[in-house]
Amino acid sequence: MLVDEAMTKKVLTVEPDTKLEALLSTYRHDEISRLVYVVDKKEGLLGIISSFDILTKLVGGTGINKLLGRRTVFDIKDGIEQHKHLTAADLMITNYLSVAPYENVTRAMEIISQKRILALPVASDNKLRGEISRYSILRAIARAGMRLPLG
Repeated sequence: MLVDEAMTKKVLTVEPDTKLEALLSTYRHDEISRLVYVVDKKEGLLGIISSFDILTKLVGGTGINKLLGRRTVFDIKDGIEQHKHLTAADLMITNYLSVAPYENVTRAMEIISQKRILALPVASDNKLRGEISRYSILRAIARAGMRLPLG
């Protein structure tokens, strides 16, 4: 099975100059994605922002661990106010792994498993094509009725 057959083509994207508040609003409309992809005007992939990256910036330190220690949502609101000047370019990571649509799903599963990540961008010709995640791989296997070999 190829990555193209298992990937999700609809992903969250923003441009590098997107402000933090607008970036946060992308999460209001999507219940599955944990990644936001930063792309240029030609859909070239520039970087990735995870929900963990955002939480780490808002509450400082180690993100989730610090968040669990917070007493009120006002602390998070303060974090948003403090960092409202930040853009997607400020928050994104540029050192990321990706797979191509024509690669085997097994390769994507190896990377996801070894790196202990939830998803990978799918890119070719320096353009974002979609995302492959643990969920999308399982969904593709289920839809195929376990008939297609993964290797």
